Amino acid sequence: MSGWQYQVYTLGSFQTNSYVLWKEDRVLVIDPSYNPSQLLHDLSQLPPLSGIFLTHTHIDHIAGLGAILDLFPCPVYVHPAEASWIANPNKNLSALLDEPLGFQVKPTPVTEEMNLGLEDVRILHIPGHSPGSLCLWLASDHLAFVGDLIFKDSVGRTDFPGGDGAVLNASLVKLIRTLPYNCVLLPGHGPKTSLEREIYYNPYVREALASEVVS
Repeated sequence: MSGWQYQVYTLGSFQTNSYVLWKEDRVLVIDPSYNPSQLLHDLSQLPPLSGIFLTHTHIDHIAGLGAILDLFPCPVYVHPAEASWIANPNKNLSALLDEPLGFQVKPTPVTEEMNLGLEDVRILHIPGHSPGSLCLWLASDHLAFVGDLIFKDSVGRTDFPGGDGAVLNASLVKLIRTLPYNCVLLPGHGPKTSLEREIYYNPYVREALASEVVS
């Protein structure tokens, strides 16, 4: 059986990474952002969309949700802590941009105990950037879609409502203790990296590990 394949689309003024992920007849979209025209075109060339997975619900990660659902109705997977944020401009931060945006969808809540019906998929709850932040981990392919928890040489902001620096540090440690070192990290912004690289070179990761030792 062939492994998962993915395509990244860097969209909108926030340069958000949206992903299309597919394996045989299973297709997922991760974090659809602004103006996903090329993404929509490519979806039309693939099997029916199985679902949309949201690593979190800040507006730059959900702005393309309506455009996709209009053409490809499917489940929207989100952590229960942020299920209501999709429709709430104050929670999804679009109100801060003076462009309030919300989507009236009934999301499917997901937790770590679920795998979206896909045997090689694991879900990790990694709050800190936002309370419902999630990681989609493809263990057999050594790929992890980590949202805005961690980037190459950096980590996600914690100054938005629901953010928490100490919780984010704990999530970084959880990621390191769970994923294999050779796992490729596919973040919500910026280039891909590896867990091993970030352990050695990311100062925020080193700080999180140091705080774990001290505590």
